[in-house]
Amino acid sequence: MVPAGVRRALTNWFAPAMTVEDRMFRWLAVLRVVVLGNAVVLVAFRFDNVQRPGLAGACTVAMVAWTAYTVWAYLEPSRRQWPLLVADLALAVSLIAMSPVVKGAGFSATIPGFWVMG
Repeated sequence: MVPAGVRRALTNWFAPAMTVEDRMFRWLAVLRVVVLGNAVVLVAFRFDNVQRPGLAGACTVAMVAWTAYTVWAYLEPSRRQWPLLVADLALAVSLIAMSPVVKGAGFSATIPGFWVMG
């Protein structure tokens, strides 16, 4: 038996009366999780090349936390306002800007990688 909360969430996820924009944001949530997985694996794989491991870990935790928050926030149309969009962009740009600090001057890839596309 499926719990009522899960059943309601699944029903809402596949509701036929969704607008195109709502569907886009739901699939964007899936994309965010996929590219987050890619970023986390790449940070872990290249962790020995990082000059500041604590900062790399903090950046990774920030990406995980922000992804969880935005997946929730973007699902409700009333929360899709400019402050959320600006904060989303600001974090992505900040993580890119942190890359030379975390990885050193000769870095070849940014900390967030493809995560910024979300």
